Amino acid sequence: MKILQILALGALVACVGCQKNKNASCDKDAKTCPMAKSGPAPTKPGLSGVVLETMDAAEYTYVRVDTTGGEIWAVSKQFPTKVGDTVEINEPMAMPNFPSKTLNRTFELVYFAGSITHKGDRPAMGSATHGMGAMGGMAAQPAPSLDFSGIKKPDNGVTVAELLAQKSTLVGSKVTLRGKVAKATYGVMGKTWLHIQDGTGETGANDVTVTTTATSTVGETVLVEGVLAADKNIGAGYVFPLIVEDARVVSEK
Repeated sequence: MKILQILALGALVACVGCQKNKNASCDKDAKTCPMAKSGPAPTKPGLSGVVLETMDAAEYTYVRVDTTGGEIWAVSKQFPTKVGDTVEINEPMAMPNFPSKTLNRTFELVYFAGSITHKGDRPAMGSATHGMGAMGGMAAQPAPSLDFSGIKKPDNGVTVAELLAQKSTLVGSKVTLRGKVAKATYGVMGKTWLHIQDGTGETGANDVTVTTTATSTVGETVLVEGVLAADKNIGAGYVFPLIVEDARVVSEK
């Protein structure tokens, strides 16, 4: 199957590279490589099927599953399973050309899941906060309740609400904004994927996706500088309507 090269989604999401421009695999360092319910790329509906093969790598379990759509590989935080079990793959995100250094192999396509459970079992609370991610389980750091008091618009910058309202004129330009990290997913395509909020904007229009090589954590106040792009297609059906790419992200704690 011909799949667009996405790795450098290297977990959306892929858990790859785990931090700072490295294309290491997720299973190398679970703490720095989570996946999120609202990760950098949308997830597919859940998948299910019979386990044909299973292997553990560090803190993760890989399973080859016979689904109604054919055989697939999936991975989530380590869980007990065996060949013949029927499992449900919850909130899967497709990661093409994913290299696992622990297993010393590259998967043509693997689905990172918020959790993988035995059929009939309910996913553990917090196993996926999406949910990139995922980013509990393979999720990205979940968004806590954030206090936006004291967040000031930077000089010559914009608020999140202003950026979204003025996107038609700002696309292609360098933008500066200050906010708090609401979600963070590391090592996807060799980058960190952040969701930035500053308390402005309505629900559903109060969040900006940012890619960077910085390793900011959820809850941090950061200053973001980068170029705003629209309709960014990273392949495998994943398109970002709006994203600040390759941003310089400075922590202000």
